Amino acid sequence: MLLRTPEPQAQHGRAGRYTVRMVPPRVLACLLACVAALPFGCAGSPKPTSSALPDDFALSISVLPASGAAPCWFMVGPDGVLRGALGERQQNSVRPAGVRQLSRGEVRGLYEQAWAAGLLDASGADQSGTAVSQSAARQAGAVAIIDIAAMGNRTTRAVSKDEAQAAQGVNDLVAELRRLAWAR
Repeated sequence: MLLRTPEPQAQHGRAGRYTVRMVPPRVLACLLACVAALPFGCAGSPKPTSSALPDDFALSISVLPASGAAPCWFMVGPDGVLRGALGERQQNSVRPAGVRQLSRGEVRGLYEQAWAAGLLDASGADQSGTAVSQSAARQAGAVAIIDIAAMGNRTTRAVSKDEAQAAQGVNDLVAELRRLAWAR
């Protein structure tokens, strides 16, 4: 952004030359500071912090009987209501009954736990918003079906035993949900 000052044609032979001397020092200093800061801009995805919990965070986990664990179904909505049912989920189940209202800190803990386990990663998940059927998940050898909505995105995936990190993350998350629901 160089400034142009008119110069008489007779003095220099050309009208309107641009030179660095014409740029005020303040403008030049601001321009150099902005260029120097470019490499340090937005790098990487945000880390979960106390303020990082999205307002639209929702979670649903169905543990299938093939997992070796007791089958159960837990849901946490954006309103923080924990819903849960122990036993195998039926095909015509709409949603489990409400168990208790979670605090914002408890929901944040679930979000951070899901983040740490890589369950918020959309790779390998169905992002169309369609439900994964239990029968298809069982045939694929899945241990759980997890549906997570956060930051305007929704992912549904069937977690298999082969996905060690995700399967362990589901186990840890279900253990925490059981604790929060006062279930044994």
